Amino acid sequence: MGAINRDGSVSRSFMCLSFVTAALLAVVQLRGNSSDPVAATVSASTADFPIATIPENPEVVDWAADSPQAPMPSQDLAPVSSLVAPKPSRPGILAALRDFFNLTPDKPPELIVDLSDRQVYLAQNETVIANYQVAIGQAGWETPVGQFSVINMQQDPVWQHPFTGEIVAPGATNPLGSRWIGFWTDGAHQIGLHGTNQEDLIGQAVSHGCIRLREADIQALFTQVTIGTPITVRP
Repeated sequence: MGAINRDGSVSRSFMCLSFVTAALLAVVQLRGNSSDPVAATVSASTADFPIATIPENPEVVDWAADSPQAPMPSQDLAPVSSLVAPKPSRPGILAALRDFFNLTPDKPPELIVDLSDRQVYLAQNETVIANYQVAIGQAGWETPVGQFSVINMQQDPVWQHPFTGEIVAPGATNPLGSRWIGFWTDGAHQIGLHGTNQEDLIGQAVSHGCIRLREADIQALFTQVTIGTPITVRP
């Protein structure tokens, strides 16, 4: 009777061991066939982005040979949220209104100096919004022709005589007047639009290359341009 009990216990132990072994094998097989739920979510929401399998706590990700990414430290990997293509931003209300009414956005102003008619034109969106009479360079000191931009702006500039080197402080005797808008330099000399203390010479070719305006005109123009404003000087 005792022998029968011992055999029964051995049988039951063997059956339990077999059941546990089979259960462990089933779990291993199930885990091997199932996909990572996080990776599945990523691939479903970011179909256009390749997702690599990342081992636990790797020093360096071992990317596949045909992967478009280069190997990188795992801590430099972008978070999943950054891999999702961002939604396009909504245009501002002004841009939306321009699109709705098919309006062209304003272009920055530009200056056009016409040497033949002794005028400087302030234009925006291909429309002249102001013009001023000027004096230009005399023979041998012609105003340069071409495409330029404003590179220097000064209020109450100091003038240096080009021949004697004399320095003239701002004031009534300064031939540059109260404003300076520079657009050309060779490193030693500068040419620009400026005021004058001889307004009776406006309209003539009398300067050393600069473009002179009446004081009221240069002060108005000074508020309508900035550094970088394009300037076209044509014959």
